[in-house]
Amino acid sequence: MTEPDVKVTVGIPTFNRANWLRESMASVLSQTYPHFRLLVCDNASDDGTPETVASFNDSRIHYVRSDQNIGMNPNYNRVIELATTEFLLILPDDDLLYPDHLRSTVKVLEHHPRVGVVHTAFDRIDASSRIVEHARALVETQEPVSIESGDNYLERSMRSGWTVCWSSALFRTRALVDADGYRTEDEPMADFPLLRRIACDWDFASVSRSLAALRFHPEAATAALGTFTGDGYDLLDEQPRLHYNQRIRFLEETKIPPKRAKRYRSLAESTFRREKVETIVLRASAGAGWMATWSALAQLVREDVGILLVPAAWRLSAAQLGGRRAKRAARRIHEVFAQAGRPSRTRSGGSARHHPEED
Repeated sequence: MTEPDVKVTVGIPTFNRANWLRESMASVLSQTYPHFRLLVCDNASDDGTPETVASFNDSRIHYVRSDQNIGMNPNYNRVIELATTEFLLILPDDDLLYPDHLRSTVKVLEHHPRVGVVHTAFDRIDASSRIVEHARALVETQEPVSIESGDNYLERSMRSGWTVCWSSALFRTRALVDADGYRTEDEPMADFPLLRRIACDWDFASVSRSLAALRFHPEAATAALGTFTGDGYDLLDEQPRLHYNQRIRFLEETKIPPKRAKRYRSLAESTFRREKVETIVLRASAGAGWMATWSALAQLVREDVGILLVPAAWRLSAAQLGGRRAKRAARRIHEVFAQAGRPSRTRSGGSARHHPEED
């Protein structure tokens, strides 16, 4: 049972992170907002996690331990299942909350009943908790608090792979439960589809203040999808395809008005092309030779001639090939378009807008 005045559960799913868990727990217990409980779900850690939790003499802490490792996403789902409060924040065991986080985000959810999740700007920290980037915001706004409709969020999620800093996000628990939590078929990035399902029924809010800290380090779950570079993650070449497949699966499984679904699909396709080109750009900037770069770009064009609608593809060709080579490459590109029976003129596109008649 939850005490009557407790409105928030902060859940920390953890496994073998006793060193960072202590810091994460301390950041939660230092909140200026008093009406919360801290739930630690230990996924059968074999380090000093039980002793770390026990070292905090605080009645707000509830500790649950598995006899065997059930997997990361099932452990996150267990946090959702055990939350009995109106609001829930799921904090990874290596990240931090700043003291005013809950006070600020609870206020937003209380004042905006249509908002299902509120997230904030955040700092990026390293393994030693040093700030390497301050006040990064995933939503561009000049307002202290901005509201984003579910439709606008879905558009943004079709254009961007990272839309919400999960560690900063306070949810209505009902929004997570109704969206079916984390699904096994959505791994390894199950949070993205979950947020899209929430957007079908709820609006989103963002706070421009930096109220959380996201730790970048080689042992992070994200690092397992690629390579830790020291200040970020160089993700796998398959990452654009993973994002694209998740977006299309969402559109196929969700009942969305046809015109809106068509618009979302178009955004997903253009984003996939852009991300594929950006992958090659990153390889080129890391020192890949011009021949390897051009071959990779040419292969993309053979697979999907629409790649040539991506401005970065043209810029990359010019930068890698230069002068006369670029002109010859441009002629080849026009020939490819002509053979495909498509116009060779690039088009500049703006962000899509939702029109009421599309519903």
